[in-house]
Amino acid sequence: MSPYRLEPPRGLSNVAGKMRSPLFISILVLCETAWVLARTYRQPKAEVIRTLEQIVETNLFIIERDDLVRRSIEIEQFRLDR
Repeated sequence: MSPYRLEPPRGLSNVAGKMRSPLFISILVLCETAWVLARTYRQPKAEVIRTLEQIVETNLFIIERDDLVRRSIEIEQFRLDR
């Protein structure tokens, strides 16, 4: 397991709180996040999936096509568990 845990940057929750609404994250941003974690930080696939789950589950964000993203994460998790 990775020593890195996803925690929102300190200022991010303050910005979201001041705006009184969640911040939007596009599918492209989620894909780029997964790519950077896997390629640059060499995180195992299970960690990348866990990180994406944490992003989707937090109430700080509105995820573009939330249903599609959640289903994709479930499918990848299923593939890992086989």
